[in-house]
Amino acid sequence: MYFNYYYVVSKITYIFTNNRKNNFLNDTIQAKEFYYGLPSIDSKLNNIKVIEFSNKTNLNTKFINLFDEFLRRFVSLPFYTSKLLNIENIRILKSTDHLIIVPESSALSALSMLLFLKKKYNIKVSIFAMGLYSKKIRYPIFKNLHYLLIKILLIYSDHIFFLGKGELQKAKNIHKKFINKFYYFPFSIDTEFWKFINYELTKKNEIIFVGNDGNRNFDLLIDIASKLKDFKFIFVSKSPIVKEINLNNVKIISGEWGSNEVSDIDLKSIYQKARMCILPLKESSQPSGQSVALQSMSLGIPVLISDTEGFWDKENFIHEHNILFCNNSIDDWVESIERYFNDLSLLSKVSKNGQDLVKNKFNLNIFNEKLQEFLD
Repeated sequence: MYFNYYYVVSKITYIFTNNRKNNFLNDTIQAKEFYYGLPSIDSKLNNIKVIEFSNKTNLNTKFINLFDEFLRRFVSLPFYTSKLLNIENIRILKSTDHLIIVPESSALSALSMLLFLKKKYNIKVSIFAMGLYSKKIRYPIFKNLHYLLIKILLIYSDHIFFLGKGELQKAKNIHKKFINKFYYFPFSIDTEFWKFINYELTKKNEIIFVGNDGNRNFDLLIDIASKLKDFKFIFVSKSPIVKEINLNNVKIISGEWGSNEVSDIDLKSIYQKARMCILPLKESSQPSGQSVALQSMSLGIPVLISDTEGFWDKENFIHEHNILFCNNSIDDWVESIERYFNDLSLLSKVSKNGQDLVKNKFNLNIFNEKLQEFLD
């Protein structure tokens, strides 16, 4: 889908951590959701630049690295300034009209450049936050500095897009003065890529887990597989904890998004072997498991997920209607899997309703149209 412009938004720049720039430049993107609207912006009407983390720099980074390390370790914020701060990136930002940053680690790492460039060059700044207000503060003595740095980031930003309603509410409670900059922007997927292919659930006999982020509850995952020895599991993850699993009923596929080990096409094929997708999560206000859940649902695979504070939208996702929720205890997980796996009538209903929900409310066309409103 390409946008129709009535006027030209001439210069748009994206900042990502990694794994996107080459795919965009070489036109090798498969599923488009992790590019946050980038493939849908018409390059004929816009001068589009992509900046990513890099170890190449023309600056003396010794002091910058110490600065970053201090902020990461003691202030509990993901600063990687040395991976973005260089003369080439400064030149790009000086000529940018609208800057889109994904996620907050990229935004915080770009903060030093924003401090000097934002007002002088009138750059519009939009940030996709995925845990900005969910960081565990290791040292309470630095709590005020932690939130002060976030406040500075908010001052130099125009829009903060939250993928989950839980974290959005937390942000509103902490930084009330910036509520007019906060928006709920639900993560959406490329439903054309993750397209449902009609198949019978009875022909699928495996349970899939996908993910690497720190909010996945890997210990609980292992306990689940250990207790349910009669069930077959596929775990797609590069987590060191997962790699050490030695269970006959678990097949481990090493992979993470953006790696060469498992492409989106590969992952789609793996998904389609499963009757059910499980996502045990740690309790957090940060949304986790969002992309995997939506991909699975779009493919017609029912999702069983932890009911956490950070679940992104409890209004549209309804237990035993289009998704399955579970409390975070091993007994609840074991009982739920045993009960739901063979309830084909319920699974079929959840599968159909899940597909409809993703198609109607969480597809990438809706996401792109919403982003366009902010670009305009």
